[in-house]
Amino acid sequence: MNDTPDIHGTRGRLVRDDAPYVAPEHDAPVGSDEAVRALHDHEAAEALAHLGEIAAGLTPASLRPVSFNRADSRWLAGETLGSPVVKTRTASTPQELREALNSVGLPARLIPAEGPYSYYEVATAEEAEAQWDGHPTLVESVLEGAELITLQVVRSVDPTTGEDASWFAEPIGHDVSQAVQPMPMSDAARDSARSIAVRIVQSMNESAQSFGRGLYSVTMLVARDRCYFEDVVYGPRRIGLITLYTQRYSQYELHARAKLGLPVDVTLMTPGAAMITERPVRVKEALGVDEVDVRACEIGNLIVATAATVEEAAVRIAEVERQAM
Repeated sequence: MNDTPDIHGTRGRLVRDDAPYVAPEHDAPVGSDEAVRALHDHEAAEALAHLGEIAAGLTPASLRPVSFNRADSRWLAGETLGSPVVKTRTASTPQELREALNSVGLPARLIPAEGPYSYYEVATAEEAEAQWDGHPTLVESVLEGAELITLQVVRSVDPTTGEDASWFAEPIGHDVSQAVQPMPMSDAARDSARSIAVRIVQSMNESAQSFGRGLYSVTMLVARDRCYFEDVVYGPRRIGLITLYTQRYSQYELHARAKLGLPVDVTLMTPGAAMITERPVRVKEALGVDEVDVRACEIGNLIVATAATVEEAAVRIAEVERQAM
């Protein structure tokens, strides 16, 4: 895994490691607007195309990060596929923001129309105007008691039939910077999540821009036994870093195995909890907490705890916050 937005540095690493394949991670570093822009400008696209000369296993087109306009993906999920979607409006101007707030009601969530998933929950129109950054934004109604999950779907070849099939990893419950896996869910909610996820993945593979095999990260809101589509990206997400510790194969390994047609295994090895923070961490004190590891990443410090249950793992993360931060 090359954790850097520097495309030229990535090229150097490919040469050094003699890597035959490369696949992008969707999410850009937290707070890094430049990294988001760099991944979409013409110069970066040309640099990515040059990587195809080295990593010949993938075409230049498949090297480019897949970035979805959330308004379009919600329209696809809700209007075309019939999946539940919370009431949402799009705003690109101050006037549209006020109209959107009047339509969906308060409190509301402000979510970037593109780029890494994040949100601000606002209680008043004045608070919304203060938080709005001027970019196209989704204004979403708030579901009381709803929680975010990301369900990762692996699309690959079934070795017993030779046909493409889907595998579901255990759901990851999260906010913007903290995660648990597996997310406790009722059977009805789990079935709802899988139904929404497989429909959107199938639709993406039936479109003109067929994405094919790989890992799909589908984000949803869960309210009691019902799920609501939020977002989808093709490939790993930063919140999925927890899978480096919890699954037999991490999200990165699953994505690579699926694309290469190798056997996949979505087995959860241990429950876990994770936190990504830009705050300094006293490593010695953090590692003194049972089953805790700390990893320095480009996006900040990743702290992961494993345990017999997600509740115990979350307690260990809280203990790290008290003792080492």
